[in-house]
Amino acid sequence: MKMSESEFTREARMAMAAKLHEMDRTSAGLAAELAGLDRLSFLLAQVLLARLMRSGLDR
Repeated sequence: MKMSESEFTREARMAMAAKLHEMDRTSAGLAAELAGLDRLSFLLAQVLLARLMRSGLDR
């Protein structure tokens, strides 16, 4: 799958922010800032991703 440089950058920043938050290295607010999102949007994205991962593993 080919993606543009901006898409890659956006996904990489989100992945980095999510991992740092998961490891308790950053607050949700700082992780959101790194990802370019507001805190609520970042947290909602994390919840939705966790649910998707869980539902995919249950099959």
